Amino acid sequence: MFHYVSGFGVANATERLQSAFQDNSLSCLELEGFVFDDNSNAYLNQQLANKLLDAIVFRNCQNARIDYWAQVQALTLQGSQPFIDRIGIGGQLVELNLASISVSEDLAASLGRQMGTHNSLKRLDCSESRFLDDGPRFFAQGLAVNRTLESVNFADCNLMDESVAQLVDALRHNQPLVNLDISFNKCRSMGVAALANLVTHKQSLKELSMGFQAFGEGKRIGLQPLYFAISNSSSKLMRLEICGNSICDDDVPYLVHMLCNNSSVSSLDLSANRLSDAGIQVLSARLNDVKGLRHLALEENNLHSSSLEALARALKSNLSLADMELCEDLISSDNVNQDTWRKLAYYLDLNWGGRRLLKEHKSLPGSLWPVLLARASRPQEFNFAREVKQHDVSYFILQEIAHLLV
Repeated sequence: MFHYVSGFGVANATERLQSAFQDNSLSCLELEGFVFDDNSNAYLNQQLANKLLDAIVFRNCQNARIDYWAQVQALTLQGSQPFIDRIGIGGQLVELNLASISVSEDLAASLGRQMGTHNSLKRLDCSESRFLDDGPRFFAQGLAVNRTLESVNFADCNLMDESVAQLVDALRHNQPLVNLDISFNKCRSMGVAALANLVTHKQSLKELSMGFQAFGEGKRIGLQPLYFAISNSSSKLMRLEICGNSICDDDVPYLVHMLCNNSSVSSLDLSANRLSDAGIQVLSARLNDVKGLRHLALEENNLHSSSLEALARALKSNLSLADMELCEDLISSDNVNQDTWRKLAYYLDLNWGGRRLLKEHKSLPGSLWPVLLARASRPQEFNFAREVKQHDVSYFILQEIAHLLV
């Protein structure tokens, strides 16, 4: 049972807490606006010392004392002030969310030591928090020993390049790591080198988000070491977000080389960069050699109708790309030939429906036909080709397998 308890304007926090803990079915507790004192802290910790609780959330609370709660599985601290002196990570904790809080050096060192020996923690979210002074280095010392984390989020922590490098390097030996988000920081050469090293040695990593490292400055960062690491290693990275990094046409040959040499990358976000029609021409010319890419985001770049025309021509022979994000202003522009737009959307829908499978396997078992026809009905929220009738896709599929129906 979930309980939300507001502490705003409450004189006696203990009484308000008692109302929640009287429910024997309590499994999730969210506390907001509490100002804890010694009595309310003592009561809370007494109740949680051995109570089986799936999750507890502290939102905009003050003076909370987070002791070792053995049975809590998910702990969230969001916007809690003033500084939290200590957080005890219980033995069953699976998810730790430290959002929008200030992490002192002492707290970073304490958390690092606990995570280093923890055996169940899988998800760590520190987004929008601020590590004070040398906090990132102390935190990284614990991360370097941890062997259980699968998802780590340091987005929008105002981390400088050296701090990004320290935290990323610390994750290199964490075998289960699948997802890493360091968006909205100040990653530069040191951080990029650390990411390249991580990708090279970490086959478990499937998703990397590092967008907007140049946010607010407009500075271009050199991502070539990362491109080469993905190209030349046995990386299994599937989703790469590098939006908002002032990527320009000079980067496109490196991106193309990466996509052609590593077919595991199925989603690439290049939105909010500085790509122009010239760069898209280079990408389109090699799109037939790109075998794994399924999703491509190109919103908020300097693109015009010639980019759509080049992409439409390339998609005629590309059998994998099935979803593309473009600016609505470009799509609805009077300068864009609507036939070009419909052609682009048509081939994307065909790829969504399974054109590659039909082209590469002419003798499909009958059990797969219903699957392909079902795929032709793309869900509306993912339907790039709003004006393309889905029966066009179904017709294409039936046409391709007509020889099997005779």
